[in-house]
Amino acid sequence: MAVGTDTNIVSPQQQIPCSPVSSPPKSFTEHVQRLQAHLGDNRGLLDVDINVLLNELAQYVSNPQEWEKFAFFDKSRYTRNLVDDGNGKYNLLIVAWGPGQKSPIHDHANSHCLMKVLDGELIETQYEWPSSATLPSDHGDGMNVRNESSLKCNEVTYIHDKIGLHRVANASSTKPAVSLHLYTPPIELCHTFCEKTGKQRAACCAVFHSRKGKTECPLLRKYREVIQKCCRS
Repeated sequence: MAVGTDTNIVSPQQQIPCSPVSSPPKSFTEHVQRLQAHLGDNRGLLDVDINVLLNELAQYVSNPQEWEKFAFFDKSRYTRNLVDDGNGKYNLLIVAWGPGQKSPIHDHANSHCLMKVLDGELIETQYEWPSSATLPSDHGDGMNVRNESSLKCNEVTYIHDKIGLHRVANASSTKPAVSLHLYTPPIELCHTFCEKTGKQRAACCAVFHSRKGKTECPLLRKYREVIQKCCRS
């Protein structure tokens, strides 16, 4: 169910007006390979019709046995797990959401963000850009919701800074959720926003809980988290 007049959700049953894909991928591995073929070593979304990628994401029917090796959970926070770095042209991530976990309100540094729910249900809340986002005050305008959508398994959505900001949350307080995210170009630094004031803070996006199915060394991850905190200061 969507609240508001604008929605970017795509389900596998919907037809998108674009060049059709031949058939659904037979596995998650093939799905990743097809995304690689669309984006290529020297390409990004500037060269590819975004509807083609949305259709490609919608075509894949989620099978947890195929992607669960990338989904690492943490009781204290949602985790960002790198599946493919796209030779520096894009990042493909699996995000694992524990019960009730949610992201901060954030932008995408002018990158394109495509998201598909692989398991569970997520709530995407889109916000208008705050007029006070660039001001140092803690007493600026609050954030205005422009759209809120419930995303179920195999549904796909898209956002860009031209659309607005968003927050993603696990809709369940008892069950986990998993989503697939495609960012192009890769995001190294974005901004998070205070819902009450609209104040923004820098946030490093180059920290991953795991890379290509292997968790990072705890000390290395801690180092990256320290760097991330420095980016915010």
